[in-house]
Amino acid sequence: MTNEEDRAWEMMRSIGYCSLVTKSAGSGLRARPMTAITRKEEGRVYIFAGKSEAAIKEIASNADVLLTFSTGPSQNVCLNGTASVVSDRSLIERLWSPGAQAYFPNGPKDPEITVIVVNPGACEYWDGPNKAVMVAKMAYALATGGMPDLGDKRKVSL
Repeated sequence: MTNEEDRAWEMMRSIGYCSLVTKSAGSGLRARPMTAITRKEEGRVYIFAGKSEAAIKEIASNADVLLTFSTGPSQNVCLNGTASVVSDRSLIERLWSPGAQAYFPNGPKDPEITVIVVNPGACEYWDGPNKAVMVAKMAYALATGGMPDLGDKRKVSL
């Protein structure tokens, strides 16, 4: 893996939350906030979801998804990939955490739980400074007529 690939995985892991964007047959694109479990060593992102959630039906119709991770203005990752839905109990138990328990109080054996497995494709990230530094760099660029250095923007394949 390149340093850029490692950085993308690290940013996704540290942010921990994403918007999962799917395509709905009737209403176009749909985004919803989800907790992401990133596993760089497996090359996958996992998301717990209930079997009856709309995202499950939408992925069954169109496996192309977009995950967006963001801390606001300083760190952003957009990941295109393909998703599948699995109900493998051993995978659910391996990924289980206290955070998952909050959303699924009946525990990892709850038959309603599934896992959305995202296999990454193209990824783009922006690793910039915090908001205060960004504002200062923008002000300096405006005052001097230069371009602000707002961090690293990279495209990588995962």
